[in-house]
Amino acid sequence: GATHTSFVFPKQSTSAEISLMGTIFGRTHQKLTVQPTRLPLRIVRIASGRRHVLALSEGINDGGGGGVVMSWGAGHFGQLGHGPDLTSCTEPRIIERLLPHVVGGAVIEIAAGGLHSAAIVASSSSS
Repeated sequence: GATHTSFVFPKQSTSAEISLMGTIFGRTHQKLTVQPTRLPLRIVRIASGRRHVLALSEGINDGGGGGVVMSWGAGHFGQLGHGPDLTSCTEPRIIERLLPHVVGGAVIEIAAGGLHSAAIVASSSSS
């Protein structure tokens, strides 16, 4: 991000910790600080925007359950993905609009830019 750096550190075989350093949404972390997810998810990707962060968990199972995308930080331009009424989050929050059953497939990649976010969804159609 513009004023922060995000990291994913494997903790054990079933989980990973998201950490960041710097200033995000008015909070300054002068040393590496763990961001609590409050969910037993293994984080496999992280992306930093100007003032927001995205995290992608691995799939729930091998049967195409898909990963969960979370976001936090500033979202005044919709980059958090939680709709127009939620413009900031201080902790990671699941983006319900990107759950596999809503988008029709598993989110396989995430990206964050200055004031935007993106996700790539794998097709779940069976022909």
